[in-house]
Amino acid sequence: ILAFQLKPDYKVEADAVNLSIGAAIENMLLAAHDKGIGSCWLTAPIEAGVGKELGAIFAPEQGEMVALITLGYPAKVGKAPKRKDGRFVII
Repeated sequence: ILAFQLKPDYKVEADAVNLSIGAAIENMLLAAHDKGIGSCWLTAPIEAGVGKELGAIFAPEQGEMVALITLGYPAKVGKAPKRKDGRFVII
């Protein structure tokens, strides 16, 4: 999934738009997990300068690419690591 910010002249501050995008992505990741689908939210391609290239190929004229999400069924389900004592404080 490629996420784009289509309306650069949107009347809401850019921070509010990015927070909304982040919330939507997190909801997609949680829904995918609930269905047994593995996912990863990536911004490294954007930082590496690949965002414009991917946008031109897959979604021309759809705005600035802000995130990339990979989805797939895992070959095996990993086990959560054991918690280490003293690493957190509950207040």
